Amino acid sequence: MNWPTKEEVKKIREKYPPGTVIQLIYMDDPTPVPNGELGEVWSVDGIGQLHIDWFNYNGSLAVVPGKDKFNKIGYNKRCRNCQNFGYGKTFVCRLNNKQVDARNDSCEDFEVET
Repeated sequence: MNWPTKEEVKKIREKYPPGTVIQLIYMDDPTPVPNGELGEVWSVDGIGQLHIDWFNYNGSLAVVPGKDKFNKIGYNKRCRNCQNFGYGKTFVCRLNNKQVDARNDSCEDFEVET
């Protein structure tokens, strides 16, 4: 296996900071995470693997850029009012019935989860 350079790992960390939500398309592993599973990046290690907190899968398999296939969905944001999550989409707050856009980083009703 060709290990990524420090510069390549830096670029991966910039592209997938903690809080980034991904959707797995395919994992090249003997016991993979199911295709279509969503998860949140919590760390990128020194060899560029994305460590993921999978939403509906109990396991800790990392995603390897260039080997595994996945899509970047957006960023994990939580409404301060109702604790509802938004994954790069618009939804309605459960407490104040306000429509909020999870893609808007400056929205006062959201904070990025870390």
